[in-house]
Amino acid sequence: MLEIKRILEIDQKLIALLNQTFKKGEPDGKSGDWNLENVKEFVKISDNIFLLAYFDNQIAGMISAYKLQRMDDKKSELFFYEIGVVKDFRQKGVGKALIEELKKTAKEMNVTEMFVLTNKSNIPAMKLYTSTGGIVAKETDEVMFEYKL
Repeated sequence: MLEIKRILEIDQKLIALLNQTFKKGEPDGKSGDWNLENVKEFVKISDNIFLLAYFDNQIAGMISAYKLQRMDDKKSELFFYEIGVVKDFRQKGVGKALIEELKKTAKEMNVTEMFVLTNKSNIPAMKLYTSTGGIVAKETDEVMFEYKL
């Protein structure tokens, strides 16, 4: 049975389980180990969302997002930052369930739009986002810059 839980508190036991479940580099290929203090800080901020999917009481996936406040007359947006599904649980509806719960949580937070970034070459992500109602934004000349601080 699939169950999605919003994580509002974290302890060393759950961090150890996350580090065991999501090996270094998963889900995005560049993640480091889960850090207790960092996750505590993340979940303590009410505008941050961290959901875990459990399949028969085993962690099957995760999703994280940030509510972004706007300074114009538009409502807040949600930056859907990251999703990961454990290999053994892929193609079983875990990713879709996580996104649907994220959408539900966002609506409860009075968010009217959420967005996620990916690459066209990431076919599984493209299929997942399309199948959950995501619409490809207009083709633009946008480029993302990173700043190492």
